[in-house]
Amino acid sequence: MSKRSPMYLQIFEEYRARIISGELKQNDRLPSEAELAETYGVSRITTKRAMEELFRAGLIYRRQGSGSFVARMASKGQDPAASRCQGVCGLCIPFDTSLGRSVDMIRGTSDYLRRKGYLLSVQISEFDANKEREILRDFSEHGVVGLILYPLFDKVNLDMLYELTLENFPIVTVDKYIDGLPVRSVVTDNFGGAKTATEYLIERGHRHIGFLSDLALGDSPTVRDRFFGFCKAHREHGLPLVNDNYRIGFVREIEALDPSAIDVLRFKKPLNALVSDYFKSILSGLLDRPDPVTAVVCLNDYIAIVLMKCALDAGIRVPDQLSIMGYDNIELSQHLEVPMTTVEQDFYQIGYDAARQLVRQITGSGTTKGDSITTLPVHIVERESVSDRRPEADRRAP
Repeated sequence: MSKRSPMYLQIFEEYRARIISGELKQNDRLPSEAELAETYGVSRITTKRAMEELFRAGLIYRRQGSGSFVARMASKGQDPAASRCQGVCGLCIPFDTSLGRSVDMIRGTSDYLRRKGYLLSVQISEFDANKEREILRDFSEHGVVGLILYPLFDKVNLDMLYELTLENFPIVTVDKYIDGLPVRSVVTDNFGGAKTATEYLIERGHRHIGFLSDLALGDSPTVRDRFFGFCKAHREHGLPLVNDNYRIGFVREIEALDPSAIDVLRFKKPLNALVSDYFKSILSGLLDRPDPVTAVVCLNDYIAIVLMKCALDAGIRVPDQLSIMGYDNIELSQHLEVPMTTVEQDFYQIGYDAARQLVRQITGSGTTKGDSITTLPVHIVERESVSDRRPEADRRAP
């Protein structure tokens, strides 16, 4: 190591050589960052970086409150990276793992990381931007070698995320890409999925189609892409876009009425009278008019399920009076009174590909060239919540 190399690298190389040679043995405690700073006459930032590199290389492990220790060696002179855990990767998601398809995504992430010698730590932000921030800070300060983030929104905690990228901390986002942030993202084809869902309804004779989203267009690229796909299908099929057919961003109206009511839309609480009445008012606005909406594309299955329940409670026949299209294909969607037609996302593959992108960053085997967004395909799962309004002759046509 050249004396012109940064001091953190000189410290790293010295301790790496002492560990691999066997001078420092398994479970030997290393000096603290403060002790190293005093020994080498450098700052705590420098020694922290050196210890971080030793951890990422699999040479040491950490015990909370106790310090850093030499990791198990396969044999004297062998780098332990080939025979032990390479480190812990963090996954931050906004919802409880019992909801939706998050378990599939976690399984895909874990399967790939385990193959490559990494462990996975899962933390849940509970739809709280402040808690997401705390998790990001904890991950970056406590030895996690890389982070997969399912962002709550695409415009929160940008300062912290950008600071981490400046430190070359490996990050991959899933579900949402973040404009202007130099990180890789794994998403599904939200634009194409909503466009295909809308075309599926159009092909079955629906001409007045609604779009329902609790989140606003400015909240998330996922919302924007799905709404734009909905609009594109209308334009390509010569159908007008009618403002009265959209209800977008109504979550803020519900929160103004009762802040706890939002938990109903996340399935953390049972459907209550306030939310039910609100959805019935949406249904009234879509149906009680000369040109009623005959089908609705929902942002996700949660919104679609609440809409269906409220429609059935109000005596609206699904799908005869109102067809409902979900998005995500959560487990519950197939067990409803009217099984839900929905758009399937491969959550396992999302997690698997995100883990693969992350490991490439950690090991330096990835490339910064090409598109930073990996987009996975989606497809429609047909069930019983969509009616066919075409004339009988058109249905029989090849």
